[in-house]
Amino acid sequence: MRIYKILNNNLVLAKDKKNQEIIVKGLGIGFHAKRGDIIDETLIEKIFYPDNKQNSVQIQEYLTSIPEIYIDFVQKFVDRIKKEYKIDFNNSIYLSLSDHIFGTVKRFKNGISLKNVLLLDIKQLYKKEYEIGSKMLYELNQNFNINLAEDEAGFIALHFVNAQEGNQNNDNYKIALIVNQIQEIVKNYYSELTFDETSLYYQRFLTHLKYFAQRYLHK
Repeated sequence: MRIYKILNNNLVLAKDKKNQEIIVKGLGIGFHAKRGDIIDETLIEKIFYPDNKQNSVQIQEYLTSIPEIYIDFVQKFVDRIKKEYKIDFNNSIYLSLSDHIFGTVKRFKNGISLKNVLLLDIKQLYKKEYEIGSKMLYELNQNFNINLAEDEAGFIALHFVNAQEGNQNNDNYKIALIVNQIQEIVKNYYSELTFDETSLYYQRFLTHLKYFAQRYLHK
């Protein structure tokens, strides 16, 4: 594995044994290095495999524009969750989630917070992912000395839903939105009733709505 281009001290563009272009991340991996050098594999923390030239450029832009503190935080958390929950995620989560958290922390420091109108639906439809999102939210608040609201756990959860291997459609936000809108219609129509959202019957109703939304989106 040889260096093709140095992006910064901790990122290099390289080519593997098959001459495929890859992006390699590691502490000090580009420091005092030059094009053509063999990479010290003990320094490698993460390897990104772009799908094409355009994708490679996008990944490079992401990795060089997001402060490393956020990328490192996401990488450690996601790698731990993959082992703990025995779930595979595609590499997109490292980039999308780092970018999301960077933007979220910046907004928080500027006094801006976003309301997650789908929070209840995400809790009910994606319980495991919401649990992961809650863990990440806690560690995020602890590590960066901030106080993000529970809404953020829902936003984080959707990143884990969309990044699971075999789930390439990224329909989950749309599904949650459709389910939320149908629930609002039903609750407004039966405004005199109180719904027990923890009951088995309500959970079955949500399951039917979820699969209806999937069928609708795929015509």
